[in-house]
Amino acid sequence: ADSYVFPRTVAIAMITFCIAFIVWNLVRPPEMEQERAQPGSTLRRVSLVAAMLGSAAAMPYTGFVIAGLGAYAAIMIIAMYERWTRHRLIVYPLVCLAVVAGFYALFAKALLVPLPEAPFL
Repeated sequence: ADSYVFPRTVAIAMITFCIAFIVWNLVRPPEMEQERAQPGSTLRRVSLVAAMLGSAAAMPYTGFVIAGLGAYAAIMIIAMYERWTRHRLIVYPLVCLAVVAGFYALFAKALLVPLPEAPFL
Protein backbone atom coordinates (compact mmCIF):
# COMPACT_ATOMS: atom_id res chain seq x y z
CA ALA A 1 0.00 0.00 0.00
CA ASP A 2 2.89 2.36 0.71
CA SER A 3 4.73 1.58 -2.53
CA TYR A 4 2.89 4.29 -4.45
CA VAL A 5 3.57 7.09 -1.96
CA PHE A 6 7.30 7.55 -2.61
CA PRO A 7 7.19 7.70 -6.45
CA ARG A 8 4.22 10.06 -6.39
CA THR A 9 5.87 12.33 -3.85
CA VAL A 10 9.06 12.52 -5.90
CA ALA A 11 7.10 13.10 -9.12
CA ILE A 12 5.07 15.92 -7.55
CA ALA A 13 8.23 17.56 -6.19
CA MET A 14 9.98 17.28 -9.57
CA ILE A 15 7.02 18.76 -11.43
CA THR A 16 6.75 21.61 -8.93
CA PHE A 17 10.45 22.47 -9.12
CA CYS A 18 10.46 22.25 -12.93
CA ILE A 19 7.52 24.62 -13.21
CA ALA A 20 9.18 27.03 -10.77
CA PHE A 21 12.42 26.88 -12.76
CA ILE A 22 10.60 27.56 -16.05
CA VAL A 23 8.79 30.53 -14.53
CA TRP A 24 12.05 31.85 -13.05
CA ASN A 25 13.75 31.68 -16.46
CA LEU A 26 10.85 33.56 -18.06
CA VAL A 27 10.66 36.40 -15.52
CA ARG A 28 14.25 36.91 -14.34
CA PRO A 29 15.94 40.20 -15.25
CA PRO A 30 18.23 40.12 -18.31
CA GLU A 31 21.31 41.19 -16.32
CA MET A 32 21.10 37.91 -14.38
CA GLU A 33 21.59 35.84 -17.51
CA GLN A 34 24.78 33.90 -17.38
CA GLU A 35 27.47 33.92 -19.99
CA ARG A 36 27.54 31.05 -22.39
CA ALA A 37 28.93 27.91 -20.86
CA GLN A 38 32.41 27.01 -21.92
CA PRO A 39 32.61 23.93 -24.08
CA GLY A 40 33.39 20.88 -21.98
CA SER A 41 35.16 17.70 -22.72
CA THR A 42 33.09 15.19 -24.66
CA LEU A 43 35.13 12.37 -23.15
CA ARG A 44 34.20 13.51 -19.64
CA ARG A 45 30.52 13.73 -20.51
CA VAL A 46 30.50 10.27 -22.07
CA SER A 47 32.48 8.87 -19.15
CA LEU A 48 30.00 10.29 -16.61
CA VAL A 49 27.08 8.68 -18.42
CA ALA A 50 29.02 5.41 -18.71
CA ALA A 51 29.77 5.45 -14.96
CA MET A 52 26.08 5.95 -14.13
CA LEU A 53 24.93 3.26 -16.55
CA GLY A 54 27.62 0.88 -15.33
CA SER A 55 26.51 1.44 -11.75
CA ALA A 56 22.89 0.80 -12.64
CA ALA A 57 23.85 -2.39 -14.50
CA ALA A 58 26.03 -3.61 -11.62
CA MET A 59 23.49 -2.90 -8.89
CA PRO A 60 21.58 -6.19 -9.11
CA TYR A 61 24.85 -8.11 -8.75
CA THR A 62 26.73 -5.97 -6.23
CA GLY A 63 23.92 -4.34 -4.27
CA PHE A 64 23.10 -0.69 -3.77
CA VAL A 65 25.96 0.21 -1.44
CA ILE A 66 28.83 -1.23 -3.48
CA ALA A 67 27.44 0.05 -6.79
CA GLY A 68 26.79 3.45 -5.21
CA LEU A 69 30.32 3.69 -3.84
CA GLY A 70 31.74 2.72 -7.23
CA ALA A 71 29.59 5.21 -9.10
CA TYR A 72 30.32 8.02 -6.64
CA ALA A 73 34.06 7.38 -6.76
CA ALA A 74 34.12 7.12 -10.57
CA ILE A 75 32.08 10.29 -11.05
CA MET A 76 34.19 12.14 -8.49
CA ILE A 77 37.41 11.19 -10.29
CA ILE A 78 36.03 11.94 -13.76
CA ALA A 79 34.55 15.31 -12.79
CA MET A 80 37.56 16.52 -10.79
CA TYR A 81 39.12 19.53 -12.51
CA GLU A 82 41.44 20.67 -9.72
CA ARG A 83 44.66 19.00 -8.68
CA TRP A 84 44.41 16.27 -6.08
CA THR A 85 45.87 17.40 -2.77
CA ARG A 86 46.43 15.44 0.41
CA HIS A 87 43.36 17.08 1.93
CA ARG A 88 41.18 16.04 -1.02
CA LEU A 89 42.58 12.49 -0.96
CA ILE A 90 41.49 12.17 2.67
CA VAL A 91 38.24 14.13 2.75
CA TYR A 92 36.62 13.16 -0.56
CA PRO A 93 36.52 9.39 0.10
CA LEU A 94 35.10 10.07 3.57
CA VAL A 95 32.40 12.25 2.04
CA CYS A 96 31.74 9.48 -0.51
CA LEU A 97 31.17 6.98 2.31
CA ALA A 98 28.96 9.40 4.22
CA VAL A 99 26.79 10.28 1.22
CA VAL A 100 26.23 6.68 0.11
CA ALA A 101 25.56 5.55 3.68
CA GLY A 102 23.18 8.47 4.14
CA PHE A 103 21.22 7.64 0.99
CA TYR A 104 21.10 3.99 1.98
CA ALA A 105 19.76 4.88 5.43
CA LEU A 106 17.25 7.33 3.97
CA PHE A 107 15.85 4.99 1.35
CA ALA A 108 16.14 1.60 3.08
CA LYS A 109 15.38 2.56 6.67
CA ALA A 110 13.36 5.79 6.63
CA LEU A 111 11.41 5.51 3.35
CA LEU A 112 11.35 1.67 3.33
CA VAL A 113 12.30 1.49 -0.33
CA PRO A 114 13.53 -2.02 -1.19
CA LEU A 115 17.10 -1.69 -2.47
CA PRO A 116 19.19 -4.38 -4.16
CA GLU A 117 21.34 -6.26 -1.67
CA ALA A 118 24.68 -7.86 -2.47
CA PRO A 119 24.00 -11.59 -2.91
CA PHE A 120 27.44 -12.50 -1.53
CA LEU A 121 27.00 -10.72 1.84
